Amino acid sequence: MRYRSTPIVLAAGLSDLCVSGQYKTGDSEGFARAVAALHGLAVQAHAGRIELGRM
Repeated sequence: MRYRSTPIVLAAGLSDLCVSGQYKTGDSEGFARAVAALHGLAVQAHAGRIELGRM
């Protein structure tokens, strides 16, 4: 958690996602939204973390 204030958690079965690009460090929510849009995922905020999962 060197640059992120909010951790991003992947749902089971998503550990093989490939992501490339340039993202601002510290913008966990923006990064999560970009990954979700790229892979058709849902973003949910839960108790201090952001979860990416299948829709």
